[in-house]
Amino acid sequence: MPLFLWENNDYDPKDLTAGMFRNSILVMVFKHVFTSPSSALQDQPKQTKMKGLQAKRNKMTSVMAGSIAYTCVQYRHAILTITDWRVEDWLFDRDEFYDAIVKMFNDGKDDDPDWVKDTFEWWNA
Repeated sequence: MPLFLWENNDYDPKDLTAGMFRNSILVMVFKHVFTSPSSALQDQPKQTKMKGLQAKRNKMTSVMAGSIAYTCVQYRHAILTITDWRVEDWLFDRDEFYDAIVKMFNDGKDDDPDWVKDTFEWWNA
């Protein structure tokens, strides 16, 4: 998994899930995509001028595996120099990346339910 999934690219090779997806930049990207661009720079939610927030349009009431995965895909694309949207770039497949993230959460329900629960609680706080 790319280093940007961890805050300050800091991960523990002995415990890869420790701190994974708990990156403040990912939260900003999530807010930008699902609430409003201006909310990405705010600590506390405020009323925005947006007519229809993506989260509201999609009836999202909490952050889930798919929205975290989508956020990660969007962030990875944003930090690249590639100017078009394609499934594969060099050796990276964005669909596989998205699916791998969702699978981590789905498999984690059996393998490491505390990590899944803690990660969702962190995102939904």
